[in-house]
Amino acid sequence: MTVQTADLRRMRFDEQVRASPWGLVLMGSAIAAVAGSLAFVAVSGSMTGADAFIFYPVMIFTLLLLLFVTINFTALGITVTDNVLEFNLGLLRKRIDLADIESAEAAPYRAMQYGGWGWRFAMGGRRAWTLPFIKTGVAVTVMENGNQRHYYLSSLRPEQLASAITSAKRDLAAQN
Repeated sequence: MTVQTADLRRMRFDEQVRASPWGLVLMGSAIAAVAGSLAFVAVSGSMTGADAFIFYPVMIFTLLLLLFVTINFTALGITVTDNVLEFNLGLLRKRIDLADIESAEAAPYRAMQYGGWGWRFAMGGRRAWTLPFIKTGVAVTVMENGNQRHYYLSSLRPEQLASAITSAKRDLAAQN
């Protein structure tokens, strides 16, 4: 059996931030409404010709899009090991070497600064990986390819996350 490099790193912080229950109910309701409309029209046979040609693909696309968003954007995973900060929203993943991190501090989330919640790209190299209506998290400043980037991560334990990043970075610097 081959031991993976990741298995040799000590975990310093691990959090799974979940979307609020009412948000999941809202998404589930939207999925049910689209699926119900699709089923009703299909069973009743009330739509034919050009209308059906447009209706069915649009509703199926909408249903698949809602399912994709629900599966991929309802939980944010964050892990800090001895040398890496990793976070993901479903299939979207980001890995940052601690050596590239300049700072990490707990900060309130300002949704308007990033244009809302979710996986966001904003002016000035800002990136947000957030869940709706979670207003606490950590602002991380990183040097990537010679450019300074600012990441914001939703967290229900922002002080612990910032502390884990800072202490792991300090320990890594002491080793070098």
